[in-house]
Amino acid sequence: MFDNTITLTLNAVAKTLTRVDGTGGRGVFRNISEGLRVTLTQSETKARRQITGVRLDHEKLAADPLVSGVSRPVSGSIKLIADYPSLGYTLVEREDHLQAVADWLAIQANRDKLLNGEV
Repeated sequence: MFDNTITLTLNAVAKTLTRVDGTGGRGVFRNISEGLRVTLTQSETKARRQITGVRLDHEKLAADPLVSGVSRPVSGSIKLIADYPSLGYTLVEREDHLQAVADWLAIQANRDKLLNGEV
């Protein structure tokens, strides 16, 4: 189990999120003043596959481009899901796969293309 707080670095600034839920294979961490929520999940399907996920949600007010002086609430999220059979992959193999994706996403050009909708 994760500690009662986790830290994310967002735009080079560390943000502390506090655990607000930790039941049923799920941990939820929030920083209300920053509009941040991280949800960690762990489950097993009927087909004996282990599903592990992390989701980052962000909420903020954004200027309405059509109405001067008016702000509207908006939200966005990033999700990462690992889906492996209960048997057949070692922890090291799963870590290698995660690291490969993290390394690929560390390249600015790849992030830009992905977030701009290129496939």
